[in-house]
Amino acid sequence: MRFVKPETCVLTLPNGDQLIVKKRLNRGERADMHMRARTETSIGLVIDRAKLPLATVLAYLIDWSLHNDTVAIRDLSADDRAPILNGLDPDDFNEAYEAILAHEERVQQEIDAAKKTQAGATPSPAISSSPGSCGAVTTTSAP
Repeated sequence: MRFVKPETCVLTLPNGDQLIVKKRLNRGERADMHMRARTETSIGLVIDRAKLPLATVLAYLIDWSLHNDTVAIRDLSADDRAPILNGLDPDDFNEAYEAILAHEERVQQEIDAAKKTQAGATPSPAISSSPGSCGAVTTTSAP
């Protein structure tokens, strides 16, 4: 399919907190993520490694279920979510970022495997839709 379906996945962190994230980013969301990670330099715009983690989490994170804190972020813009995420303990933020990176890697591996499978196969119509896969996490449709 040429268009990214708005699906979500639930990623469970080791401490039991859960992150509700986008399964995949579409072209516009990926471009927004890269724009947030850029810095103007004397040679032009470049990806700033210090901004990339926050830009990535802002792009993927929809909501969370935190055991110790209740901070609503679901309906906030990325600009309004950024200060909240910046208020996290650095280790907790890094744990969320690493979980999102691992999720992104799993999804890309699934996409690559599907492309290899389809490369030589004759396409056939789907009989029924199968649930999305997010590794060992729960998949739901976006709200």
